[in-house]
Amino acid sequence: MKLAQLQYFRAVSEWGSFTKAASLLHITQPSLSKAISELEQEAGVPLLVRTRNGAVLTPEGNLFFQQTLRVLEEFDKLSQVMEDMKTQEHTVKVGIPPTIGFCYISKIAEALAQSGLNLRLLWKEGGTAALGQQVLSNTLDAAILPSGFFPMEKLSGKRLRTMEEVLYVSRRHPLAELPYVTEDLVREETFILFTEDYNQNVPFQDLFGRSGFFPRHVTYTSQLSTALHLIQQNMAVSILVRDIFNDEQLTCDIVPIPLKPPYFLDLTVIWRTQKRLPKWFQGFLNVVAAALTE
Repeated sequence: MKLAQLQYFRAVSEWGSFTKAASLLHITQPSLSKAISELEQEAGVPLLVRTRNGAVLTPEGNLFFQQTLRVLEEFDKLSQVMEDMKTQEHTVKVGIPPTIGFCYISKIAEALAQSGLNLRLLWKEGGTAALGQQVLSNTLDAAILPSGFFPMEKLSGKRLRTMEEVLYVSRRHPLAELPYVTEDLVREETFILFTEDYNQNVPFQDLFGRSGFFPRHVTYTSQLSTALHLIQQNMAVSILVRDIFNDEQLTCDIVPIPLKPPYFLDLTVIWRTQKRLPKWFQGFLNVVAAALTE
């Protein structure tokens, strides 16, 4: 039993004429007659009596007609719901660490504007571990984070790009002219770091962990602008994502220096694992991938 057959049957029943119904449905009368005959064969009883003046419902046909109206009414409601879903604005709550947000939120916003999707992104900045937990608890719909800092159980993810972490120093700093820096060159430096939840100390552990190195002089902040200001004033150095340097206005008088050995992070978008992703959320993932995938 097909939806079109029910729609054809409703039209013939309401108009009492195959000729009139065929005209309104924009199909040929033979095609309409065939569809109704197939419906009657499937029902197992005659639904309409063909007369010289048109068509009349049989008792069984009348019962079938009442049920058909209910089915088509529900289908019309479902069609409207689906149509509303296409136009309804969805808010996507997205977590992102401040340094990553500084580099990439504008790219995502531009890709969203070009996509034509009716999505509103609500950003929440925070540390990697905390944001991962908020995705697990459904407080956030997704988070864009460096991978490897939290368990992926009950989470799904998509790798977006590789980020390089480098040492940022003032242009007036003695290290500014070097092609790279190693542990022995930064042992006595004052570092401006983010709080522990931001996982910024991981590069130190990976790069210098064998000798137990950690900066002797540390100032902590939760604001990227504060960190960049202190670096510009030659009051501190820091290890941050290289892509921050693309903003010439905020990073004037700052020099990025590669680390030796180099240190890279994989940027990933994560979300709570679901059997089937809503269409609007899949659209969000496509926008993020278009903006950030290398």
